Amino acid sequence: MNKIFWVALYRILIFPSIFIGAHVIGLFSPKIREVLRAKYGLIRELRKWSEDHPECRKNIILFHAASLGEFEHIRPVLYDLKNRYNTNNIVTFFSPSGFNNVKTGNGLDHYCYMPFDMISQWRKIYNILRPVMVVVAKHDVWPAQIWTAGRLNIPTYLINASLSEKSTRSKFIFGRILSVVYREFKTIMTISEEDTQRFRKSFTGLRLSVTGDTKYDQVLLRREKAKQNPLLDQNWRNASKIFVAGSIWPEDENYLIPAIQKIMAKHEELKIILVPHQPTRPAITNLKRRFKEYSPVQFSALQKKNPRSRVLIVDQIGFLAGLYDFADIAYVGGSFKQGIHNAMEPAIYGIPVVYGPVHTNSYEAIKLLEAGGAIQVSNQQDIEETISQLLADKDQASQIGQLGQAYALSNTGATQKLLNIWGVTLKGEKT
Repeated sequence: MNKIFWVALYRILIFPSIFIGAHVIGLFSPKIREVLRAKYGLIRELRKWSEDHPECRKNIILFHAASLGEFEHIRPVLYDLKNRYNTNNIVTFFSPSGFNNVKTGNGLDHYCYMPFDMISQWRKIYNILRPVMVVVAKHDVWPAQIWTAGRLNIPTYLINASLSEKSTRSKFIFGRILSVVYREFKTIMTISEEDTQRFRKSFTGLRLSVTGDTKYDQVLLRREKAKQNPLLDQNWRNASKIFVAGSIWPEDENYLIPAIQKIMAKHEELKIILVPHQPTRPAITNLKRRFKEYSPVQFSALQKKNPRSRVLIVDQIGFLAGLYDFADIAYVGGSFKQGIHNAMEPAIYGIPVVYGPVHTNSYEAIKLLEAGGAIQVSNQQDIEETISQLLADKDQASQIGQLGQAYALSNTGATQKLLNIWGVTLKGEKT
């Protein structure tokens, strides 16, 4: 079936169903209502921003990131574009996790929620901003956004692109529509040759290029910032060993916490930093209860940067990457739930990384294991034995950490590749 059919089906049936469904959910969800309200005022907001910032009306690049995670991975791109090409970078978000936790600066000029995915809405936005290109991060591709850009001859790029063997994006009606949308991109920039081959196998007529994943550049940038501005007093480490459990979910805690409690009883020098993926009040209360014998300290309550307790509970978003700088061993959460979070953040510090069996969602987590820079655990006993072994054998821990760091560093450079490709389109390069 041709493009006209799928465009019509999306406009007449699929998106109206999404639109109505979101409004029904919004009747019961304050968070969704907040997003919908912002979408209705978006055109007015962007028009006012453009009028108030005449200096930003040229060389605009419009990015789209689904949430905070995707945004964090493109931070180096925003920063280097601003410095090298003097671009004005605007980011739209799909979810509140991105919108509510981002600040301007460091290459970002403005951010907002994405509009309703309607051609009429995108046409107005493109006419207001007149971007020189549109860049979508990772996988949150919305058909009307890309189709409208194509009609207006605005080049579009999909960066940090990946496609797993089991991805529903290549199956059923999703695959049919996306096959039409993907062909609109000037280039789909994949994170690996394996992903390029999967795109070619699942879709036809695509323009593909392997540029790597800017996630590696971001973790390197974060490491440099963390070392310049340490979040804790180095004296807290003293002769201690520090174990950081990052982005943990209740499913991780079921295995992790009993193991940690046993290890702490045997190793009095061990200190723990616990970072829930969602630092809600119930999550923090639960962790404080389970470690009450150690009088845990909450990160936001620190009067000084040197906690007195052996247990520090992080109750704010945005600090995990910097706290890995204090770790001797790290556990990456999500790996007993729906999928692992960012394993590169601790690996870049040259420390052994531990995670559970649910990690095949992450290309770099798979490769980190293959490189010898991580250890997979499957249950409480595995966790206890693995961490105890790493605490006891300094040479083994150091070797695993060095292998992980070498893998992370060997994959940096994606940002530079993107900028070299875009240099043909962008104007105003600084000299």
